[in-house]
Amino acid sequence: MKLVILDVLLTIFHLIIICFNLLGWIWKPTKKIHFWFAMITLFCWVVMGIWYGLGYCPITDWQWNIKA
Repeated sequence: MKLVILDVLLTIFHLIIICFNLLGWIWKPTKKIHFWFAMITLFCWVVMGIWYGLGYCPITDWQWNIKA
């Protein structure tokens, strides 16, 4: 049961990050933090992608570890 709850929480967290990456640039107060979220996302996709595969997302990886 705890793993199901953790899976749901990670899904919600993942969706929040995705929405923020898509829409965070719109509002002036969130532009700086959006920049850093976009850079972290780019780092995961490209730099970590060298070892784990292009487009790697650690949150997705954690979720699949929980589901397995």
